[in-house]
Amino acid sequence: NTLVSAKSMSNSEYLRYLPPHISTFLALIWQVEPTSLTTADIQRRLGPDSAITELFARADEARYGAITLSAEDRNNLHTRITEKIASLC
Repeated sequence: NTLVSAKSMSNSEYLRYLPPHISTFLALIWQVEPTSLTTADIQRRLGPDSAITELFARADEARYGAITLSAEDRNNLHTRITEKIASLC
């Protein structure tokens, strides 16, 4: 399971690994191309307070070296992402 694998990764690995997998999942649900999904698209569909929106925003920031994520913050985010994914299934 992708979420189980991601939980044990370092913060930087987590922010690189998980978004593409979630994009693929969301694309299946929304019937769009995974590569066409942007953080803004996800925010429009799921809202600004969604854990998935937060993940994509943090991953965008991490690409530019502008974010640090504590272990506690990542664990909380991961729990919220897991719950959101379950609610979408």
